[in-house]
Amino acid sequence: MSKSHQKFYQEVIVGKILTTKELAEYLKLTQVTIYKYANEGKIPGFKIGSRWRFDKDQIDDLLKSGEARESA
Repeated sequence: MSKSHQKFYQEVIVGKILTTKELAEYLKLTQVTIYKYANEGKIPGFKIGSRWRFDKDQIDDLLKSGEARESA
């Protein structure tokens, strides 16, 4: 895969799925807080094996709706 295709793939396809670290940086929270909120169901996410992953669009929708503040 060429570098331009890799960049496109990362930004468009993979770029919408965030790791715990990426989500923590995006929301300016600690990774521990992200794990806690995910385990409590306060933020939408899913596990691949033992690792959490988060759909950026779902997180953005949650922030826009204000539900994150109410349940946090």
